[in-house]
Amino acid sequence: MNMKLQKDPKNSVYDPFTNKTTVYEITPENRLLRNGIVYYDQIERTGTLHAMTDTACLITSPEGSHIYDKTKNIYTFPMNNVIHVRYLYNIHKCVLTRADHAFVIVGPNEWNVASMDDLMLFSPSGSCVCFVDTHNFVLYESGCYIVLAETRDPYRIHAVTRIGETARSIYYNPDLYKIIINESIVLSMF
Repeated sequence: MNMKLQKDPKNSVYDPFTNKTTVYEITPENRLLRNGIVYYDQIERTGTLHAMTDTACLITSPEGSHIYDKTKNIYTFPMNNVIHVRYLYNIHKCVLTRADHAFVIVGPNEWNVASMDDLMLFSPSGSCVCFVDTHNFVLYESGCYIVLAETRDPYRIHAVTRIGETARSIYYNPDLYKIIINESIVLSMF
């Protein structure tokens, strides 16, 4: 069977570390395809499709959101107004942006948590993550870089600066426009 994949960017995720793009699609027969191959033979829920990672996608509907992944478990949670999904490379977490510009950060271990309609949810284990009051962006560590991911349009991701050691803490001072890593200023606008 030769099926044409959709070009919609929200249906695909690009991983710059592997240089691979994964594309998801829902067929008229309610099959979920991953890179043109049937990933789930039958899905009962239809809605807006968002690619999350190379192994998971999110389908949102007025009733809620449903994550489909390679474990063949379907995770359901009550966040029903996701408008954008951004994969945070190398820490295996995603930013889910809601219509009211609130967002949550989810990882594979949090997909089945019932309280995902909170403004923010993230695991304290693993790499450091820094939220800002305005929710315009989130800072996190990826390898030896501090990365800034925008949570509003145009949803860009920037490698801000290289650091020489693992981040134990990340702090952004909005008054002084400074990013402080491990209690040392690594980037300043002045």
